[in-house]
Amino acid sequence: MALRSQTHFWEVPVFKRAMTFVFFMRYLLGHESQRQWHRFSVRDLKFNTRCFKRWCDHEHKILNKSKILNDLPEDYEDPHVQSHSKRALSSDQVSSDSPVKRRFIVKDDSTDEED
Repeated sequence: MALRSQTHFWEVPVFKRAMTFVFFMRYLLGHESQRQWHRFSVRDLKFNTRCFKRWCDHEHKILNKSKILNDLPEDYEDPHVQSHSKRALSSDQVSSDSPVKRRFIVKDDSTDEED
């Protein structure tokens, strides 16, 4: 839903976009980006922290120049979503019986001796 409109995009928390940037930078620079947290060294921690902070500080400057983001509509109304109005139930709908449950009988001609 984040790319449906600019409003939807900016509703995504900043830390998610920052983490994407950190993983992207690690991948571009040839660092192992997918490893368990306890296997990261202090050097990795410093790199990740600096990338995270740098993204948070400069995010609006970067994304304001994005052609794709600027081409998105300001707001998006989903045509498939119906309004949230409650429908009044008629007395016919309330008093109708539940649908008939069907039972099927499966004939099993096998015997225990055949197994």
